[in-house]
Amino acid sequence: MVEFRHPSWWEGEILRALTRHGITFCGQSYPAALPDEVIVNTPQVYYRFHGVPVLYTSPYDEAFLQRVAQEIQAEPTVKEAYIYFNNGIGGAGVLNAQELQKILNVTPASSTSPDPAAT
Repeated sequence: MVEFRHPSWWEGEILRALTRHGITFCGQSYPAALPDEVIVNTPQVYYRFHGVPVLYTSPYDEAFLQRVAQEIQAEPTVKEAYIYFNNGIGGAGVLNAQELQKILNVTPASSTSPDPAAT
């Protein structure tokens, strides 16, 4: 998986080369002049919410979260989706992650770590 931070990387030949090598292009919402659509070039989707307009801080509204969810769900080749909220300052990321779970109708993954009290 690669996540680019310059618009010159959103180019057809680069995307085709990544696809040929099985490297997932990570889409993102970032407060710079970068495209924010979901990019699907492998069966795995990665998308990062960095916070817009304030990096690492700004919450996302429900309409934007729904748009990203719809873009992922519209792709029949997607087998797994990894969504990261990097807008955690002030707790926005946690709230946005919970909201996206509701939109997608998924339950949080349970911890697979052993319970330290059980040993």
